[in-house]
Amino acid sequence: MSATAQAAGPPIRLGVSSCLLGQEVRFDGGHKRDRFLTELLGSFVEWVPVCPELEIGLGDGNVALENSLRVVIATFSAERAV
Repeated sequence: MSATAQAAGPPIRLGVSSCLLGQEVRFDGGHKRDRFLTELLGSFVEWVPVCPELEIGLGDGNVALENSLRVVIATFSAERAV
């Protein structure tokens, strides 16, 4: 954290998706690192990384989201066939 940000008091804590901070937690094994967040705003805030897939109960985003989508698609297809 920069000296300017420290002089203003403790940093503001903000929740942000883990993949935007560069963590490889997306369903495809990648990330969506946002340089504006990590390089500019990161000097003024304390990031609290969260994984939305885990927060809504899907488990590990890489596997659980893909499997959940397959179930939804299969269910939707079966309902339409009836």
